[in-house]
Amino acid sequence: MSAKALAELSKLGITSSSFKILCHLTFRGRPFKPKELAAELGVKPATVRARISELYRRELLTLDLRGYSSNVWPYDILMKILKNSRERKAKN
Repeated sequence: MSAKALAELSKLGITSSSFKILCHLTFRGRPFKPKELAAELGVKPATVRARISELYRRELLTLDLRGYSSNVWPYDILMKILKNSRERKAKN
């Protein structure tokens, strides 16, 4: 993964819709169309399309005929969650 993509990943809050979509695509490991993602995540299709557009611009997703796929490794997602957890514990 590129340094730019890692920097963009670090900007996403782990509770954001964008992060949830990115996690779904990353851990499912296959392309999804926005309508499919909306149904699986229980989110409005318009919300999914808007978040996908942001993620795509940030180079965190790729698009082919089958749909959108994640450019992020599962390891990077897990490290982000771990870092966020440690930061929250340090604040308390």
